[in-house]
Amino acid sequence: MNFAFSRDRAVPGHQLWSRVSKRDRVPIFSVWMIAALAFLVMVPTIWNAYVGYQVGTSVAVIGLYIAFVLPIILRFKAGDAFEKGAWSLGRHYKWIDIVAIVWIAFISLVFLMPAVPQGIPWHSDFSWQLSNYTLLTVGGAFVLFGGWYVLSAHKWFKGPIRQGSDEELARIEREYGEGAAPAAPVSA
Repeated sequence: MNFAFSRDRAVPGHQLWSRVSKRDRVPIFSVWMIAALAFLVMVPTIWNAYVGYQVGTSVAVIGLYIAFVLPIILRFKAGDAFEKGAWSLGRHYKWIDIVAIVWIAFISLVFLMPAVPQGIPWHSDFSWQLSNYTLLTVGGAFVLFGGWYVLSAHKWFKGPIRQGSDEELARIEREYGEGAAPAAPVSA
């Protein structure tokens, strides 16, 4: 996602994060940045492996669910104006979307909660060692990226930037396809 947003000039430092290697077309700087951030989120496991692991898992799950729920919300908002593809839920999308949105909101709240009563701030035996700091990481991301959008990006970001004509993209894919290993035969 960092590479995709960088390619569309939607994040600070996009010139660096959107660079790809000539040989493999890998956004190496984006990969290293995300790896470093993932490592930093897990640094507290040095002091408390259980809570650190819980937070790492919670951040990953909440992040994935947010990515899943956005298209669901957009589909629900589009209503009958939505252009259906090869596979569709038909009119059932209405109740299925609502169930999915409620579930994602619920499970995200569950992953924000402490695993033990001693991790609850108002508990008599409260310990910072047992508190779930997922809210700080997820909330920090919301503040950082939401703030960036509200203060700046909403004024100039118009969506993805086209990376070439259909012919250019097809030529590039052919060039890289020629170097690919042949597909294994399918047996019945």
